[in-house]
Amino acid sequence: MNPRLAVVWLLATAVFAMSTAHAEDKAPGDAVLGKYWFPKKNGKMEIRREKGLYFGKIIAYDKEGALDKYNPDEELRKRPVVGIDMLENFSYDPKKQQWASGTIYDGDSGKTYNATIWFENNDLSKLNARGYVGISLFGRTEVFERVTEKDEKRAEAPAGEGKK
Repeated sequence: MNPRLAVVWLLATAVFAMSTAHAEDKAPGDAVLGKYWFPKKNGKMEIRREKGLYFGKIIAYDKEGALDKYNPDEELRKRPVVGIDMLENFSYDPKKQQWASGTIYDGDSGKTYNATIWFENNDLSKLNARGYVGISLFGRTEVFERVTEKDEKRAEAPAGEGKK
Protein backbone atom coordinates (compact mmCIF):
# COMPACT_ATOMS: atom_id res chain seq x y z
CA MET A 1 0.00 0.00 0.00
CA ASN A 2 1.20 3.50 -0.84
CA PRO A 3 2.57 5.12 2.40
CA ARG A 4 0.64 8.34 1.77
CA LEU A 5 -2.57 6.41 1.21
CA ALA A 6 -1.92 4.44 4.41
CA VAL A 7 -1.51 7.67 6.41
CA VAL A 8 -4.71 9.14 4.92
CA TRP A 9 -6.56 5.89 5.67
CA LEU A 10 -5.29 5.88 9.30
CA LEU A 11 -6.28 9.53 9.80
CA ALA A 12 -9.74 8.94 8.33
CA THR A 13 -10.22 5.89 10.54
CA ALA A 14 -9.10 7.83 13.64
CA VAL A 15 -11.44 10.76 12.88
CA PHE A 16 -14.36 8.37 12.31
CA ALA A 17 -13.61 6.50 15.56
CA MET A 18 -13.43 9.75 17.53
CA SER A 19 -16.70 11.05 16.08
CA THR A 20 -18.43 7.73 16.81
CA ALA A 21 -17.14 7.71 20.38
CA HIS A 22 -18.33 11.29 20.87
CA ALA A 23 -21.79 10.43 19.51
CA GLU A 24 -22.07 7.61 22.04
CA ASP A 25 -21.19 10.01 24.88
CA LYS A 26 -24.30 12.09 24.16
CA ALA A 27 -27.55 10.15 24.59
CA PRO A 28 -30.94 11.42 23.35
CA GLY A 29 -32.17 11.83 26.93
CA ASP A 30 -29.22 13.96 28.07
CA ALA A 31 -31.27 17.19 27.97
CA VAL A 32 -32.18 16.38 31.58
CA LEU A 33 -28.56 16.45 32.79
CA GLY A 34 -27.70 19.31 35.12
CA LYS A 35 -28.50 20.91 38.45
CA TYR A 36 -32.00 21.72 39.70
CA TRP A 37 -33.50 23.55 42.66
CA PHE A 38 -35.95 21.65 44.84
CA PRO A 39 -39.52 22.97 44.42
CA LYS A 40 -39.19 24.90 47.73
CA LYS A 41 -35.70 26.16 46.71
CA ASN A 42 -34.30 24.68 49.94
CA GLY A 43 -31.84 22.40 48.19
CA LYS A 44 -30.40 21.24 44.88
CA MET A 45 -29.94 17.99 43.03
CA GLU A 46 -27.75 17.10 40.09
CA ILE A 47 -28.93 14.67 37.44
CA ARG A 48 -26.35 12.38 35.86
CA ARG A 49 -26.37 9.44 33.46
CA GLU A 50 -24.91 6.07 34.42
CA LYS A 51 -24.96 3.12 32.04
CA GLY A 52 -27.86 4.62 30.08
CA LEU A 53 -30.03 5.40 33.13
CA TYR A 54 -30.57 8.73 34.88
CA PHE A 55 -30.13 9.50 38.59
CA GLY A 56 -30.55 12.68 40.63
CA LYS A 57 -28.31 13.16 43.67
CA ILE A 58 -28.89 15.76 46.36
CA ILE A 59 -25.88 18.09 46.24
CA ALA A 60 -27.01 20.87 48.60
CA TYR A 61 -29.55 21.33 51.37
CA ASP A 62 -30.28 24.43 53.42
CA LYS A 63 -30.21 22.59 56.76
CA GLU A 64 -26.53 21.85 57.21
CA GLY A 65 -25.84 18.37 58.55
CA ALA A 66 -29.47 17.23 58.07
CA LEU A 67 -30.00 13.48 58.29
CA ASP A 68 -32.47 11.25 56.47
CA LYS A 69 -34.53 11.01 59.68
CA TYR A 70 -37.83 9.86 58.10
CA ASN A 71 -36.36 6.90 56.22
CA PRO A 72 -38.25 3.67 57.05
CA ASP A 73 -34.89 1.85 57.34
CA GLU A 74 -33.51 2.76 60.79
CA GLU A 75 -29.90 2.40 59.61
CA LEU A 76 -30.46 4.90 56.77
CA ARG A 77 -31.85 7.50 59.19
CA LYS A 78 -28.23 8.20 60.16
CA ARG A 79 -27.10 9.12 56.63
CA PRO A 80 -26.73 12.74 55.54
CA VAL A 81 -29.39 14.12 53.19
CA VAL A 82 -26.67 15.50 50.91
CA GLY A 83 -25.51 12.58 48.79
CA ILE A 84 -28.83 10.72 48.59
CA ASP A 85 -30.02 9.72 45.12
CA MET A 86 -33.55 11.10 45.18
CA LEU A 87 -34.13 10.11 41.53
CA GLU A 88 -33.14 6.60 40.48
CA ASN A 89 -33.16 4.39 37.40
CA PHE A 90 -34.95 6.58 34.88
CA SER A 91 -34.82 5.57 31.25
CA TYR A 92 -35.54 7.96 28.39
CA ASP A 93 -38.55 7.24 26.16
CA PRO A 94 -37.97 9.22 22.93
CA LYS A 95 -41.53 8.65 21.68
CA LYS A 96 -43.08 10.22 24.77
CA GLN A 97 -40.12 12.58 25.31
CA GLN A 98 -40.00 11.73 29.00
CA TRP A 99 -37.94 9.77 31.46
CA ALA A 100 -39.90 6.90 32.99
CA SER A 101 -39.69 3.68 34.99
CA GLY A 102 -37.75 5.39 37.77
CA THR A 103 -38.38 6.27 41.39
CA ILE A 104 -38.36 9.47 43.41
CA TYR A 105 -37.51 9.58 47.11
CA ASP A 106 -39.37 12.09 49.28
CA GLY A 107 -37.09 12.92 52.19
CA ASP A 108 -39.91 14.77 53.99
CA SER A 109 -41.87 11.53 54.37
CA GLY A 110 -39.20 8.86 53.86
CA LYS A 111 -41.26 7.31 51.07
CA THR A 112 -40.19 6.25 47.59
CA TYR A 113 -42.62 6.53 44.70
CA ASN A 114 -42.73 5.40 41.08
CA ALA A 115 -42.11 8.45 38.94
CA THR A 116 -41.97 10.02 35.51
CA ILE A 117 -40.06 13.22 34.68
CA TRP A 118 -40.42 15.51 31.67
CA PHE A 119 -40.12 19.04 30.32
CA GLU A 120 -43.41 20.77 29.52
CA ASN A 121 -43.48 22.45 26.07
CA ASN A 122 -39.71 21.88 25.63
CA ASP A 123 -38.97 24.36 28.44
CA LEU A 124 -35.63 22.95 29.63
CA SER A 125 -35.61 25.30 32.61
CA LYS A 126 -38.43 23.47 34.44
CA LEU A 127 -38.35 19.75 35.08
CA ASN A 128 -41.70 18.22 36.04
CA ALA A 129 -41.64 15.15 38.28
CA ARG A 130 -44.75 13.10 38.97
CA GLY A 131 -44.50 10.65 41.83
CA TYR A 132 -47.27 8.11 42.24
CA VAL A 133 -48.40 4.85 43.79
CA GLY A 134 -49.79 2.28 41.37
CA ILE A 135 -50.84 4.43 38.42
CA SER A 136 -49.89 7.98 37.56
CA LEU A 137 -53.46 9.17 38.12
CA PHE A 138 -52.89 8.78 41.87
CA GLY A 139 -49.92 11.05 42.30
CA ARG A 140 -48.52 14.53 42.63
CA THR A 141 -46.42 16.65 40.29
CA GLU A 142 -43.61 18.91 41.50
CA VAL A 143 -41.53 21.29 39.39
CA PHE A 144 -37.74 21.53 39.74
CA GLU A 145 -36.18 24.68 38.27
CA ARG A 146 -32.81 24.39 36.58
CA VAL A 147 -29.98 26.13 38.44
CA THR A 148 -28.75 28.97 36.26
CA GLU A 149 -25.22 30.25 35.75
CA LYS A 150 -26.29 33.39 37.63
CA ASP A 151 -27.37 31.20 40.61
CA GLU A 152 -23.97 29.48 40.59
CA LYS A 153 -22.07 32.78 40.55
CA ARG A 154 -24.21 34.14 43.38
CA ALA A 155 -23.42 31.04 45.46
CA GLU A 156 -19.68 31.51 44.85
CA ALA A 157 -19.70 35.18 45.86
CA PRO A 158 -18.24 36.05 49.27
CA ALA A 159 -20.77 36.80 52.00
CA GLY A 160 -22.58 40.07 51.39
CA GLU A 161 -21.79 40.15 47.66
CA GLY A 162 -24.00 39.22 44.73
CA LYS A 163 -27.22 38.79 46.72
CA LYS A 164 -29.21 41.77 45.53
